[in-house]
Amino acid sequence: MKNILIIILILNSLNIYSQTDKKIKRKLKKVNSITQIDQLKEKYPDWKIEIIEIYSRDTLINSKITSLKKGEIITVKKDSNAYVYKLIEINKQLEFRVSHLYLNGKKLSIEEINSLRKTIIEKYNNGILFSELSKKIRLIQNTK
Repeated sequence: MKNILIIILILNSLNIYSQTDKKIKRKLKKVNSITQIDQLKEKYPDWKIEIIEIYSRDTLINSKITSLKKGEIITVKKDSNAYVYKLIEINKQLEFRVSHLYLNGKKLSIEEINSLRKTIIEKYNNGILFSELSKKIRLIQNTK
């Protein structure tokens, strides 16, 4: 089991000549829900406002953004633009990932299954992709 944080942020791309950073931050301080974000979009259609989700496993995201606390606002400057982020919500979700290989006892003997199981584990531990092993097992079982 693995916990995943889902972070919903408001992204507001600023043009240096348009709205000031202070005005945007002042407006964002009042925003605490997605409904309020939608209202802000309607009121300021020239602002580029987006809701984005960031998962805790995302490594390409700026570390300043992933370390935000709920309600916190930061500005990240990139090129000639400034992006204002506010963390609106944090959701913890359980993530399950299950992979299995099915060895059909109607097509394979117990000796064949035990031999394949040992081979599969060795190959997997040596770096063979699970998907490749799965394809090979299907081929073996389909030829019997």
